[in-house]
Amino acid sequence: ELGARKFLLFNSERSEKVKPRLDRLQTIIKAAVKQSLRSRIPELEFLENLKGAVGAGSQFVEKLVLHEKAGAMAVDRISRLSEGKSTVALIGPEGGFSENEIAFLVENGYGSFSLGKGRLRSETAAISIATLLSSF
Repeated sequence: ELGARKFLLFNSERSEKVKPRLDRLQTIIKAAVKQSLRSRIPELEFLENLKGAVGAGSQFVEKLVLHEKAGAMAVDRISRLSEGKSTVALIGPEGGFSENEIAFLVENGYGSFSLGKGRLRSETAAISIATLLSSF
């Protein structure tokens, strides 16, 4: 509904579901597209691990990893992006990314950012970052 072009789902150290029901998620995406009068259905891709997500994210110009321990605010970074710049934002599972995963992502070109002082559920974080990205 907020204009995301692609959803990358992946397993991380703290993932609860090993294999999501992609058919169910695709049905939900199609219903949201229809309800919001969007013309394009976002892609949905499942990757086995974080390394696969990094590989899939290599096509994006701006790379963000969102977690509560980051010092920099995502809104500050996003407000300075050039319009139309392709951006990928990785959100961890409930419980967040591990320290090793965050370090791995930063080593692979991801900027470390927070969505605010509060702790957000994964679903809420996804809505928050999608709203921010569609606002600027």
